Amino acid sequence: MFSYFEGGLLDLKPACSINITLLLNTIKNNPNKDGIENLHQTKYATPEYDNKKIVFPCITPHGIIENWRNNENLKTLSGYLYYDIDFSETQRAPEEVKKGLLNDHHDKICLIGKSIGGRSIFFFIRDTTLTFQNFDQVYHYYKNNVFGNWPTDDNAKGLSRAMFLPYDPDVYYKDISLTSSNKIITTIADITNPNKFNNVNNYRNDKKIKKELKGVLESIKKREKKGYGSKYSFTDISVLLKKYIFKTHVTVNNPIFDIKPIAVVEVFFPRLIKDGKKHKIFTTITNRMMYLNPEITLHDIQSYVNYLNSNFTGEKPMALKEMLNTVEAAYNNTVEEGVLIGGTRTKNIHFKEGC
Repeated sequence: MFSYFEGGLLDLKPACSINITLLLNTIKNNPNKDGIENLHQTKYATPEYDNKKIVFPCITPHGIIENWRNNENLKTLSGYLYYDIDFSETQRAPEEVKKGLLNDHHDKICLIGKSIGGRSIFFFIRDTTLTFQNFDQVYHYYKNNVFGNWPTDDNAKGLSRAMFLPYDPDVYYKDISLTSSNKIITTIADITNPNKFNNVNNYRNDKKIKKELKGVLESIKKREKKGYGSKYSFTDISVLLKKYIFKTHVTVNNPIFDIKPIAVVEVFFPRLIKDGKKHKIFTTITNRMMYLNPEITLHDIQSYVNYLNSNFTGEKPMALKEMLNTVEAAYNNTVEEGVLIGGTRTKNIHFKEGC
């Protein structure tokens, strides 16, 4: 089962859960067909394209979410692993990529089709041994050792990753379930034990698997070195979302909306915060949260930015100490100068909450 978000990324909570059959039928007969085809005619990777895309319905392919979409709120795994391959990585038509993937892995792929943008390919595999504990390791095993010849997107792996529902009448489905071998699962489970890792007799005599396991271990060590996985205590995102406001509140008197020019401020961030942009974005967020919430504490701002840093940086978070120092410097600067970064913007149409 998958969580279904009717309003796309703008919805904080899922509307319902759907199964694989309903997902398949929706992709084949998508009621948003016209809007999706219009998206295909819009220049890719532009603000106009992104603004159109984010409102299409989406699911969390890796399981069922309670409340807003983050890893902590994923309560049940779907049993499926979601991968995608972007046109920029292959420079090949999606139909050609689909044909090649099925030619190589028809015995493993259970669902494959074009993405909502019409440029990329997504595919699912189903593994009956998948658990919360082994998710990352099993995901990377298939990515690097089974589909290693195909450039699957590194950003697709997150537990709470969203997938926009495309329109593809030729989507392929076959009821296939995989079971990772006990030897592979045992090897993956032992990855966090350095002593076992150093004893090569505990592992298959397979250079590719050893290389992948070594990479996972090194990644874990790097994150620990940066401070992630430490016992630093942050305020939970659910508490922050209830306690603070993230945009100017406007009273709407009419049943649906009012038209009146009002200067507004909003805490905004891109869905992928890239390297080279993190300092500026985290500084601006700190400044705007203080403007909207004069009583907010430094710790709570650091907690909010930590959530963004952990979930919206494409698995490349800023080092914990650096993030904390960036937010603290922005906080102190705002206290001293009291200047709103970027100023306000005038908004004319204001919808009543719930409409």
